[in-house]
Amino acid sequence: MWSRVFSVMCQKIENTQVKIMSEKPTYEELEQRIKKLEKAESEYKRTEKTLRRRKTLLNATNQLAKVGGWEWDVEKQAMFWTDEVYRIHDLQPSEFTPGSPKHIEQSIECYDPEDRPFILEAFRNCSEKGNAYDLEFQFTTAMGRRKWIRTVAEPVLDGDKVVRVVGNIMDITERKQAFEAFKEQREFSEKIIKTSRALIVGLDKNHKIRIFNKGAEIITGFKSKEIIGSDWFKIFFKPDIYDEMDKVWRDAWGAKSHSYVNPIRAKNGDEKFISWQTTGMYDDADGTNHLMLCIGEDITKRKQMEVALRESEEKYRLLIENQTDLVVKVDVEGKFQFISPSYCEMFGKTQEELLDKKFMPLVHKDDQEITAKAMEALYHPPYTAFVEQRAMTKDGWRWLAWMDTAVLDENKNVVAIIGVGRDINDRKRAEKALKKKQDDMRGILDASLETIVLIDRQGMVITANRTTCERLKTKKEDFIGHCIYDFFSPEVAEKRRRKWEEVFVSGNPVTFEDSREELFFEQSAYPVFGDGDRVEKVAVFARDTTERKQAEKKLRESEEKLARSKKMESLGLMAGGIAHDLNNILSGIVSYPELLLMTLPENSPLRKPIKTIKESGLRAADVVSDLLTVARGIAAGKEVRSLNVLIEEYLGSFEHKKVTEMCPSVIFKTEFDSGLLNVNCSSIHIQKSMMNLVANASEAIEGSGTVIISTANRYLDEPLKGYEDICIGEYSVLSVSDDGLGISSEDLERVFEPFYTKKVMGRSGTGLGLTVVWNTVQDHEGYINVKSNENGTIFELYFPVTREAVNAEKEKISLKNYLGHGEKILVVDDEENQRDIACGLLTSLGYTAEAVSSGQEAIEYVKERPVDLIVLDMIMAKGINGYETYEEIIKIHPGQKAIIASGFAETEDVKSAQKLGAGKYIKKPYTIEKIGLAVKEELEG
Repeated sequence: MWSRVFSVMCQKIENTQVKIMSEKPTYEELEQRIKKLEKAESEYKRTEKTLRRRKTLLNATNQLAKVGGWEWDVEKQAMFWTDEVYRIHDLQPSEFTPGSPKHIEQSIECYDPEDRPFILEAFRNCSEKGNAYDLEFQFTTAMGRRKWIRTVAEPVLDGDKVVRVVGNIMDITERKQAFEAFKEQREFSEKIIKTSRALIVGLDKNHKIRIFNKGAEIITGFKSKEIIGSDWFKIFFKPDIYDEMDKVWRDAWGAKSHSYVNPIRAKNGDEKFISWQTTGMYDDADGTNHLMLCIGEDITKRKQMEVALRESEEKYRLLIENQTDLVVKVDVEGKFQFISPSYCEMFGKTQEELLDKKFMPLVHKDDQEITAKAMEALYHPPYTAFVEQRAMTKDGWRWLAWMDTAVLDENKNVVAIIGVGRDINDRKRAEKALKKKQDDMRGILDASLETIVLIDRQGMVITANRTTCERLKTKKEDFIGHCIYDFFSPEVAEKRRRKWEEVFVSGNPVTFEDSREELFFEQSAYPVFGDGDRVEKVAVFARDTTERKQAEKKLRESEEKLARSKKMESLGLMAGGIAHDLNNILSGIVSYPELLLMTLPENSPLRKPIKTIKESGLRAADVVSDLLTVARGIAAGKEVRSLNVLIEEYLGSFEHKKVTEMCPSVIFKTEFDSGLLNVNCSSIHIQKSMMNLVANASEAIEGSGTVIISTANRYLDEPLKGYEDICIGEYSVLSVSDDGLGISSEDLERVFEPFYTKKVMGRSGTGLGLTVVWNTVQDHEGYINVKSNENGTIFELYFPVTREAVNAEKEKISLKNYLGHGEKILVVDDEENQRDIACGLLTSLGYTAEAVSSGQEAIEYVKERPVDLIVLDMIMAKGINGYETYEEIIKIHPGQKAIIASGFAETEDVKSAQKLGAGKYIKKPYTIEKIGLAVKEELEG
């Protein structure tokens, strides 16, 4: 634009110069023309100066307005930008030549890719077809800033031809942001108005409805779509209040804000009172009101209450005057302002005597502080207070209950207090009596050893006795009012919840047993009914049956022990009979080989088989001994031995060799404690126990495996599993372990019972192997510990140690040391072969031996023929036994020497006979050494 002005000025000067040169002026004319030229030049300079100043002002204005101008010369393809255009693009004029391809490309790249076709098309249509455009875009400046711009372009025509395009570009980012903020605010406000529960309407000056929100729909019953555009007055006002409301309406338009109350008609015809607050909404162009925004509150109920209040005041007055309750009104100092007739009657005073007097002196001095403190609540919401106090009436001190309410002014300051009182003297006496009963009942409940608790449907504890809290290890205040299930483990809580829920559902009592932390309880739950048939609470009684359960368990164990004892007794009776008969039978197998060996030369080939017969007989006798061990305990003598030595002797025995042959894939290892302490034991029974354990361990291994026999010293100071107590001290421990399949928990409880077997146990396969082990350990006053799992089993036998040294091995006694010299010996036995064997052995030893078959025959024999010694069988099937026989013989021959023999274990009869004077007890079957030594010692003793 400025370049066009400058061109016009220059053209005028050129035209003037041409005109001067085409004419021949006079001197005066030349002088005048020179003056005109000087004046024109002066005007030109002033104009140029003005133009520069205006250009500077325009640039500053454009910068402030964020508006830049540009021009495109179509013919020259030249582009011109003002400084503000460069600033809007964040470009520098020095970066490129105006109108150059780089210039055009740089300006186009600022637009978003999707907008570039539109701006290019608009520019092309303007420069080629003469179509102006006015567009708004978002674009990115050379420095990466996002802006909103408005670009406007118009063609400059020369005839019908576009010679230039001029336009401007404006930064409208702030306007856009302000518009968006205004739009959001307007939408937010409209949403509040539409959704608000308050009654909001907008009316124009002719009270036409323009806005009608949701709250207005709810209160009036009209829908917005059916009422917008209607006249508010005609729909909601009765005709008789039109004039009055028109005046209110004009006043409202004359003020910025206005408040008033008026009735309206709802769609259903109901009259509603609305409290209005109005404000004008202004037009931004001329600042005049064009809409009245009215916000209303439905105060119909309040109005109705005011009417009702006025009606009730009269009723209240009548009520107070005929009221039996006490009604008073006092000021903030506690002075009476009103007293009901009933109050005057109770206190025996007139209204004149009480008005303007303080009420506190009438209150018992012990209750005055409580009363004052309670009344402090009147000065805070909800401005009420309750207090019970004693007051001096005409009948003396009586309990009164007061409900006080504060009277507030418009600023919620307390100006007075209204109190309603009631005589509760009788109730107080009843409460006192009830409290005593409750205390008595609580004392009874707390004295009970049963758990007693009352719960509601949610499991909340209503009350509980002392025993309950003690068992749960909690305090009453921490228990009552809390959920009972929180005091149990999840499993116990769930079980009890289900049982107690049955009572709530069925209304029937439920009894069940459960346990908690190794304690046992018998639970009884009873329904407590509320109104009707609904169970509101459940009373739970729980008796601790732990001691009873333990007693029952002990009783069962005792009964089991008794049953085992009877079983063992029966077994003993059976074993005794069998053992006696077998030992009598075995006597021939053991004794006759000895007699034969005495007659055979040392190099006789028969000596070895005869010795084998004798050893087989002795092993058979050991089998009988097992039966006697189970039935009656260990009869054999004890000696000081080392378990290590006993193990080595067993490992070299025929029995162990037999086990290794039966289980060739099993490896046997020993782990000895070199410092092992000695034990006082029956060697044969220890080795039998070891043999049974090793055999069982071998049989427990399927395929290959290892059996370990070990020893160790241990000090026991606490019971082993299965024992309630032990004898504290040192023990030598024999352990046999295997890596077999293990023993099930069911079988483990019964492995030591006689004949309880699921496989062949023990050497003889009778099911007595582990029973022999148990009895052996018991008779040695020791203990057994068994551990088993899927990886194997270990048996540990604990034997009390002794500090005595191992006895020196006895030398074999020479035959000549127990030869006789013709002494007379009487053998008493009911078995013929036993008589023959004994007589044969004694005769071979040099004694004169005779035999009889019964105790009665022996008595008759010694009456006539005295003898030096009697070999007396203790158990004889017919007639009297050995003890009875000996008892009669010493009556005939006091001090008669005798030894006792039996195939049975040593019995009480044996001991009784020894007390009468009988000598040594020998166990059948007879051996020449055994009977020879016994007879020799008794004769020489």
